[in-house]
Amino acid sequence: PLPWNFDFEDKKVPLHWIGMAYRHQPIELPAGAGNGLVKLSTIPKGTRSQGFLGLPKTKDYTVHAEFYALDTKNNVPTNTLPDMGIVNQRYTLALEGAQRLQIRSCVSLLEQRFAVTISFERQAKTWYVLKFRSETQQGKTILRGKVWK
Repeated sequence: PLPWNFDFEDKKVPLHWIGMAYRHQPIELPAGAGNGLVKLSTIPKGTRSQGFLGLPKTKDYTVHAEFYALDTKNNVPTNTLPDMGIVNQRYTLALEGAQRLQIRSCVSLLEQRFAVTISFERQAKTWYVLKFRSETQQGKTILRGKVWK
């Protein structure tokens, strides 16, 4: 039952996170930033990686996560930050490397039925909190997203 809380201090991906252990690895982040879940660089370039937890019928919940991006890729300096985000009731709240924030429908085929995008400047080596709430009211889903340092 909810609520769930995961911090990766044990350096393990929870077994019930579908598709995550294959594509992600818990590691200690640089500069004492704690432990984090990192996408493996062995996945083909440009491939979006998604993981799922909970049952598809679950609704009316909040996902709260903390994200930290480096300005390097495979220890090489880069000018672009990675895309990072959370999924809630098949919608995504994403910090995009192009300095944007987007709420969108499921993009299994990169086809968006719904997307709202705004400019959002962020910096590397900075923690950001993403909070994403879904509520079903009168047959419609209400989405609320918030991001802060």
